[in-house]
Amino acid sequence: MAEAARGNTFGFTRSAESSIDYTATPHSSNAECAGLSSLASGGIVISAKLVEANGAVPAHCRVSGIIPAEIGFEFNLPLKWNGRLFMFGNGGFAGEAVDSGPEVESREAGLSKGFATVRTDTGHLAAKEPLASFASKQRNKVEDHGYRAVHETITLAKKVAATFYARAADYSYWQGCSTGGRQGMMAASRFPEASTALPPPHLRCGGAM
Repeated sequence: MAEAARGNTFGFTRSAESSIDYTATPHSSNAECAGLSSLASGGIVISAKLVEANGAVPAHCRVSGIIPAEIGFEFNLPLKWNGRLFMFGNGGFAGEAVDSGPEVESREAGLSKGFATVRTDTGHLAAKEPLASFASKQRNKVEDHGYRAVHETITLAKKVAATFYARAADYSYWQGCSTGGRQGMMAASRFPEASTALPPPHLRCGGAM
């Protein structure tokens, strides 16, 4: 099966035109990266490791794991931070591998601008359950894919980031087209208390949460 293209190829392409300098990173980590694994509770599995800087991508803490039952997630928290979370959506039926080209591209695009990045596979892996086969007789996976995975992932990401930086995020942004656009609309309609009003000016087909 061919690898899906990056969900939103417009992300950050006009960031230089913004009146806000997103690359300013006044906030620093205030906790040990590996210690974030202690935040696991309620069946959530968390592992954390420090990733060294590589080119435009700064040193960051990579936090990954599983939210029950099978929601895979990854957060990347730069040691120097702009105070903002950037979550990017999925394409097609989701289930992308975390190390696939489009996922890595989106992650690095955010990190290089000073954002902490957030992503989820929505509760299944396409390599094991291609297309919509995950939905066959598995109502819980339909709900996870439909709305629950995004909400549970960003909720956990905000908690982990607040611990790592000893402060809450100033803003958290959602970016996505196609499936990612649907996900953003579902998040805004089901969890309006967790949503903010507008996307930043350089994110197209996106929203904020």
